[in-house]
Amino acid sequence: MKQINISQVSTFFANGSYPIEFLFYFPYRINSNRLRRALKRISAYYWPVFGRYNKGIITGKTYSESEYIEEILVDESFDPSVGHEIIYKKFGTMNLELTSLLFHLKVLHYKNGTVLIPKMNHLVGDGYSYFYLLSVLAAVTKRGGVPLAPAIITAISKPKIHCDLHSSFHFSISPPDVITFDGKIDVEYLELDVTETRNQAKSISEKSGLRVSTNDILSARVVKFVLENGKKKQLENFHLAIPVDVRRGVPELGQRYFGNGLIMYNVPFDPKIVSQASIEDLAITIRKSFPSVNLQSYVTYLKQVEGWIEAGQLDLLRPYDPDNECLVTNLTRMPISRLDFGSGPPTTVEPLTRGRSGAAVLLQDDKFILRLAR
Repeated sequence: MKQINISQVSTFFANGSYPIEFLFYFPYRINSNRLRRALKRISAYYWPVFGRYNKGIITGKTYSESEYIEEILVDESFDPSVGHEIIYKKFGTMNLELTSLLFHLKVLHYKNGTVLIPKMNHLVGDGYSYFYLLSVLAAVTKRGGVPLAPAIITAISKPKIHCDLHSSFHFSISPPDVITFDGKIDVEYLELDVTETRNQAKSISEKSGLRVSTNDILSARVVKFVLENGKKKQLENFHLAIPVDVRRGVPELGQRYFGNGLIMYNVPFDPKIVSQASIEDLAITIRKSFPSVNLQSYVTYLKQVEGWIEAGQLDLLRPYDPDNECLVTNLTRMPISRLDFGSGPPTTVEPLTRGRSGAAVLLQDDKFILRLAR
């Protein structure tokens, strides 16, 4: 039976927190038989997704279709124009909780198309891994009727599951409890013009000599908004938390690595200073704080996580602290065009995972949408 130790970064999600879940609407009916066959085929390559987790180890198991996919016929049309909140309220809790399972796919066939809601435990992998899996699933489904095509696609898209940087690490203790929040999560949306934001980043870069990105500008907007509105403006210390994908900078992982190829870094801010600072000042602070992404910095980070565990500082094994930090996740670079299950990519994409003090950056037409959950 195949087994793999979870990585140091995956311990942040060993308690099942922050599953990755999106809603995708396709204005055509996805072929059910091809989808089911494709999911079974790729399960052999992406076996941790279809395995079981226990005490720091993911163990592969025999694929059982009934556990991982559920199809429902809906006798009405799907309306993608109802807005973010209505879609979330209807579908945000529709998928089952991932207790023993690490992945589940809900398929809703409407009169005017198909909705897919794949849910993956973050313990198995990050957002990059999630879309890696779905891209291959889509390609195999679309070409399911072409002889040998599914086998060729899965072979050339085979992920890298093991990494020597993680193999000797074993997490054998119980993770910290999931942070719960009994109150209502209020969600607010900010819209920013894409062209103006990119021009602002370019202008600041030219003046400062730093490579200020649009994400730096968007993150600065989040910091400004969060600290000038609501309870966090009363904090003495505040941190902006940003996950950084390290695959490109760490060849030992590489683009095919399936897992949590992340460094979680945070930027401290003094709320009193933020109130007087401009977006330009905040963006420069964020850029200057950006970590170096290379093998040495990644190994140092992994050793830091191991040190927390050895010292019993398990409360640090979280992506962020919602009481004193805000997590910003940029979702504008999702490979949506690769999610073609037959007649094109989805026309509606909605993230269904929400966490208190979390901000998601979305792209819609010519606007950046900042979704802030408080």
